[in-house]
Amino acid sequence: MKISKRELSASFLLYRSFGGREVNLEEALSLLRKEMCLTRSSALNVVRRLQKLGFLDVRKKDESIVMLPHDPLRPLEAISLSYLSSRKERCRTKNDLLNF
Repeated sequence: MKISKRELSASFLLYRSFGGREVNLEEALSLLRKEMCLTRSSALNVVRRLQKLGFLDVRKKDESIVMLPHDPLRPLEAISLSYLSSRKERCRTKNDLLNF
């Protein structure tokens, strides 16, 4: 799954602002709206994508929804390794065809 510049920037902003501590979803949305000039629905979509990509966890706690930002380098490493693996496989298949 690809990550856009907007989502990557949001991930670094959330992690820099809140570190590895739980934060109320509304507080995070407010930060994204203020710092990145996003609408509420766009900020919510960014949070959903970041959750799917593994950059943060979202869960319900008591009566509110909280999120836990992760270090952005871990998911980026997983994305990079997956990409490198697919490139290596394509290269290997292409070389096998050329050597036939």
